[in-house]
Amino acid sequence: MILFVLFLSSFVSGTERELWKVELFDGTSKKSGSIEIKKAQVFLEDTVISMKDVMNILFMKEKTDEVNGSIQEDVKEIINEANRLERKYPDAGGIILIDDDEILLRPDGTRRYEYHFAAMILKNSKKRWANVKLYFEEERSRIKVVLARTIKPDGTIYNLPEEDIKIVKPKSGMVFFEKGKSVQFELPNVSIGDIIEYEYTEEVFNPWNKKILNIDHYFQTTEPVDLSRLMVAIPESLSLTVGKRNINEANFLSVFSEKDGYKYYGWEMENIEPIIREPEMPPLGEVVPRIEVSNVKSWDVIFDWYSDFQLTRMRVTEEIKELAEKITEGATTEEEKVAKLYHFVQRNVRYICIKGGAASGVSGHPAEETLEKGYGDCTDKAILLATLLRAVAIKAYPVYIGTNDDVPTLITEVPCYYGNHCINEVEVDSKSIYLDATGTTSRYPSYWSADHDVYAVNAIKRTIEKTPIPPPSENERRYEYEIKISSLDCIVTFKAHYTGDWEDWLRWYWERKKDDEIKEAFEEMIHDVSPYSELVDFSLENVNALSKPFGMVLKYKLKDYIKKTGDPLLFELPELIDRYTFKEVCLSERKYPLNYATSEGIINSYTITFPENLTIAYLPEKIDLSNWTGDKELRVSYTALYTNEGNILNFRDDFKRYKRVVPASEYKNYKEFLTKISLFAKKKIVFQEITNNRPYSP
Repeated sequence: MILFVLFLSSFVSGTERELWKVELFDGTSKKSGSIEIKKAQVFLEDTVISMKDVMNILFMKEKTDEVNGSIQEDVKEIINEANRLERKYPDAGGIILIDDDEILLRPDGTRRYEYHFAAMILKNSKKRWANVKLYFEEERSRIKVVLARTIKPDGTIYNLPEEDIKIVKPKSGMVFFEKGKSVQFELPNVSIGDIIEYEYTEEVFNPWNKKILNIDHYFQTTEPVDLSRLMVAIPESLSLTVGKRNINEANFLSVFSEKDGYKYYGWEMENIEPIIREPEMPPLGEVVPRIEVSNVKSWDVIFDWYSDFQLTRMRVTEEIKELAEKITEGATTEEEKVAKLYHFVQRNVRYICIKGGAASGVSGHPAEETLEKGYGDCTDKAILLATLLRAVAIKAYPVYIGTNDDVPTLITEVPCYYGNHCINEVEVDSKSIYLDATGTTSRYPSYWSADHDVYAVNAIKRTIEKTPIPPPSENERRYEYEIKISSLDCIVTFKAHYTGDWEDWLRWYWERKKDDEIKEAFEEMIHDVSPYSELVDFSLENVNALSKPFGMVLKYKLKDYIKKTGDPLLFELPELIDRYTFKEVCLSERKYPLNYATSEGIINSYTITFPENLTIAYLPEKIDLSNWTGDKELRVSYTALYTNEGNILNFRDDFKRYKRVVPASEYKNYKEFLTKISLFAKKKIVFQEITNNRPYSP
């Protein structure tokens, strides 16, 4: 059935032409100035289409490149360019026309930032571009909005009234703003098809550190970009350290000049295609063209500044020493002491994200202050934990990282402000480990998986090292099933134990459940196995005892679980298929890496007791991918084996993935590996009823 829709444009922009648009079931479309339908065929200007392939036919008016009328030249130019790009990218939510950063560093260390942004809004989701919030601190900088306007398709301009620009103290919640405010405004009368444009300058008269200038710039995003540019000017006595990632020099313009005592550096890209997101890809900044610059050549400047902040805040007072000794009383090893103090900070200091100056964001507050208040951000908690550990003669340090779910990999050759998170490096029993006291449910020595395999900047030790990826055994799910088959029903006793992130998350989840919600949650869980399940009993182990392993035990009945198809009886191992359904490999190929948080381990064991009147007609053969040919770089393995003795059937498997990132070049092999596991998990056990001593034979 063909749906005819008359589409009338809601605006007139320059010159328009009338068109017919034919949308096809394969997702493509054709445009034509004329159309004729006869004998189940659609005749367009340059092609003929079968009616059975046509989904919709629409009449529309399309904008041409040029706008008419006596409008100012800069507006006419930006509208024409926007119209051209709209036709090139008809599915875009919006088009970024100008993304322009300019930075001037003066000899006295003060600096000026200028930013110019313009974009065409094509979908409601991009109307958020019209709401602008610019964070600043009054004792450090001031912001001036130079231009803020909405440009209609016909060239009409709506300038933002100055009185609509507000200075706002951000509200507190989970985020506590110590000193900051923001300049906020909403561009006026914004509709789909409009262009928004604004410029502002920020004069930084009291920077965090007058010796350090650090700027990064990303040239690509998920929407098309017409022009993205970074310009940096520094005194002629200085030089820039520059780092680049994902940049094709053929499409990249670099400029350099000297004038009036300054060196001018510039980089720009034009006509930048949008990033098409892929499932489980790395943070966007990891894959787009990116540049980072600094006016310092050595990390020593950063180390000196950070460590000075940190050490002055890590003072071991009598109160802290007494508390640390009390908490670790009875501990006989360094590891026991570390675990006790780690768990104390997690459970007794509430996390609040504090936005403020260098004193909070970079260095944290004094340990005794955080202890007294009972709350702090990640830096505060790291400072406190390091101080408590030092009070019992264990070397510990706050370190800055960029979490692997949000921050691109550090460009180590560029000394810079780095990271969005602060954790601890601890020297215990002649080895270094990393801990993250920000959360509340990580059992020692586990720490949040977003901290794994990232650079850690330790200013006090003056080192930059990668945090390790724990082995799969430290990020493991271990499931045990005892199943008793009776007729077509099963009684299942299920036990689960976890390490690493799974234990952390599940402890956090169950801690927040009220007593009357726990049974309901377990019933939902077993109904995912079968809608005809019945909960018999349940228990949770060590939910609130952070120093002990968390686990759960369930007992439930599966009614009519075994499927009878003629003579054979089909039995599926509960939940096995779900554990080995890998949605992350849904694409046939990838452009970007597959980005996991950390390693993974899964061990399943099933002991199945079946009645004497059943015999096993078919068992899936063992699978051994421990020496899989595609595993040289991926470091993944899987083994599974069924064994049978009398009326007891056993199954055990073991899945291990050691690496966190699967490169796009290895994706095909990895997908093949996971597909083999998925296909194996779907295989069913076949039982046969013994009748007159004549079992079924497949």
